[in-house]
Amino acid sequence: MMYMTEGVEMNTTTGGGMSAGFKRMLTGQNMFISDYTYTGQPGTLGTVALGTDFPSKIVRLNVDEYGGKIVAQQGALLCASHTIDIEMEFAKKFSAGFFGGEGFVLQSLTGTGDVFVK
Repeated sequence: MMYMTEGVEMNTTTGGGMSAGFKRMLTGQNMFISDYTYTGQPGTLGTVALGTDFPSKIVRLNVDEYGGKIVAQQGALLCASHTIDIEMEFAKKFSAGFFGGEGFVLQSLTGTGDVFVK
């Protein structure tokens, strides 16, 4: 997160316990999940600005449009809806994992809703 406006509250949890947090760590994500909630005046909006650790393009994808599953490289997930599960996926071929530049362990994003990936 780069910044958030007044009225936005952040709540950080393990998002399903220590085992779920450890599983996310293996896919290149953080152990903890931050939830952002706007508690300002009714009829107003809050803003949370997200950024990447290096210059890259951020893309919003609807997982439903991809058959309910998107496979991405480790650490590609920036944020997601609560209805998205993050799981490990392995490269199908040894040569793809070794020479493909993405590695052997990938992220599988399953469920319904939107994800932002870099």
